[in-house]
Amino acid sequence: MELSYGVEAVAVSNAMSPVVRAASALNSRGSTISPAVLLLLFSAGGPLYAMESKDVVEVIPRVSLRPAVNLPGYVSGLFNYRGVVVPVIDLCFLIQNRSSGQNLSSRIIMVTSADKHGKEHYIGLLAEGVTDTISRPLNAFHETGLDSGSKSFLGGMTLDERGMVQILHLKVLLEQINPIHDLRGLDS
Repeated sequence: MELSYGVEAVAVSNAMSPVVRAASALNSRGSTISPAVLLLLFSAGGPLYAMESKDVVEVIPRVSLRPAVNLPGYVSGLFNYRGVVVPVIDLCFLIQNRSSGQNLSSRIIMVTSADKHGKEHYIGLLAEGVTDTISRPLNAFHETGLDSGSKSFLGGMTLDERGMVQILHLKVLLEQINPIHDLRGLDS
């Protein structure tokens, strides 16, 4: 993944690495090895998290946001993304109950979510430390046995040379913050 500090947006590469191809080939021969997937790393107040890069449309620099009034506290604001008004969800607020810092490594992770009619809408996810990717099989993330309570979008953990990394299940997150669908009329 290449990041730029300019105004242009940078797409996350979803190309299969040799490791992913090798794991896929082993798996097709009946082995129990799961293929590795590319995961985007980010932090929320220090701890590392990962999400599948296949869910990421683009990673863009943090931009100025229009304040969001009368919306849940995890909505950082709104911005114009390619002519569409897009809500930005603060992952630090959702995970750690504090706003994301104004760091150079803070980025907006662009994802999409379908409404009840199947129409795709952009959503920005604000996170800190969005600077790297890792490749891991999804079955390398092991449940801790602890109840995540209202944060059911947080899944198992794996170890990395940087420490523990917890997976974020984007689909569960977007279902859990369903009130954001009230913003859908903004981009019609």
